[in-house]
Amino acid sequence: MKLRSISVGMVVVVGILAACLAGYWFLAVRPFGEAGGLARCESTLLEEVPSPDGRWVAATYEVGCGATTGSTMQVNLRPAGQPLNPTPDGLVLTGRILFVEGKVPVTAVWAFANTLEVRVPREALQRIGTPPDSWGEVKIRLAPTQG
Repeated sequence: MKLRSISVGMVVVVGILAACLAGYWFLAVRPFGEAGGLARCESTLLEEVPSPDGRWVAATYEVGCGATTGSTMQVNLRPAGQPLNPTPDGLVLTGRILFVEGKVPVTAVWAFANTLEVRVPREALQRIGTPPDSWGEVKIRLAPTQG
C-alpha cells in the first residue's frame, strides 16, 4: 500500500513538472522563433526592390517582437506578385534569406537579374544569421559596408 501511494505521488509530481515545462515553452521560448505563441511580432516593410528582369522582389523589413526582445533587420526574397505573408504571430518566414540582430542599415541591391547583393555594416557581421548562397535561381552575395 505504501509503494502504491509513492507511485501515485511520483506521477503527480511528474505531471506538474511536465505542465510547467509546457507552459514555459509556450509563453517564453516559442514566441521568439515559431508561430503559435502569445507574443505578437510586427514586421515593418522598409523597402521592396524588384529584380531587373521583374521576376523577383527583395524586401527589407524590421521585425520587433515586444519590449523584451530587440529588433531584427531582415531580407526576404520572393517571386514578383507574391505578397509578404506573415504568420499569425507577425513573422515573415517564407523566403527569409538574412536576418541581423539589432537596428542596423541593411540594403538589398540587384547586381544582375539573378544576383542579389545584401549590404550590411561590417561591425554587424557577427550578428548575422548566415545567408544561403542562393535562393531558387537567385544567387545571394553578402557585402560588408563601412559605417
